[in-house]
Amino acid sequence: MKRGIALALVVGFSSTMSVSSPDVATAAPKNKKQLDIEKHEWMAQYYLRRADDYAGAATEYKAILALDPENADASIALASIYLHDKKDKLALDVLTKLTRKNPKNPDAWLTLASVQAKAGDDKGLKVALDKVFALDPANLNAYSILFERSEKRLKDGDASAKADALEAAKKIMALSRRQGPEYKLAERAVVELSGDPIELTVYDDNARAIALYRKFGFEIEGRHRGYALRDGRYVDALTMARLHPAPPAFAPAPHGDPE
Repeated sequence: MKRGIALALVVGFSSTMSVSSPDVATAAPKNKKQLDIEKHEWMAQYYLRRADDYAGAATEYKAILALDPENADASIALASIYLHDKKDKLALDVLTKLTRKNPKNPDAWLTLASVQAKAGDDKGLKVALDKVFALDPANLNAYSILFERSEKRLKDGDASAKADALEAAKKIMALSRRQGPEYKLAERAVVELSGDPIELTVYDDNARAIALYRKFGFEIEGRHRGYALRDGRYVDALTMARLHPAPPAFAPAPHGDPE
């Protein structure tokens, strides 16, 4: 997932960096430096989109930074390419400099978090993700990074990572709008990690998922007839729920009418 995030950042920044406006009549004249930067931006997009040449794109972004060292988009794109090429130290150097110059850029912190998660630097990762959440509380990619790293720590025997994994999974479920592979992974994690009551909906022909949910204590509570149109026909869905394994005890109500 982190590699996908890095690649998305590369392509995303390539497509959002400034290009020539078609309205030449109203566009302000550009100096040689701006024109040179624009040329390198176009070449970087060509290398990424048409030639699948990351080395060529990296050369273009380096050229942009030689002309404009404060260019945040070029720095993030270059760091993402270094991540793709497994040159993590170079990516870390670029991003450390960038976050010092642009501490309010969430994408810079997000890319830095990718590097730190890959390196297993949990302290640095927490700092970077805290910065992202402060600037962009609904950043799905940041929660995905937190979830992946926390799950790895859990598998390595670090029980303290359970709270982070569960929190990140719940956020992913809320932000992904119940769609995509990330949602399914997060939903399964919540089922496995949470002892809280939870309700979910599953298609009635998904025997594998139903068996998994039963394994974790879920029972079928209801059926939705014609729940969704799929492959040209209406299909049913089941509502499944799990009660709390240790429900809170309440004191018995006093007899008689309250005064």
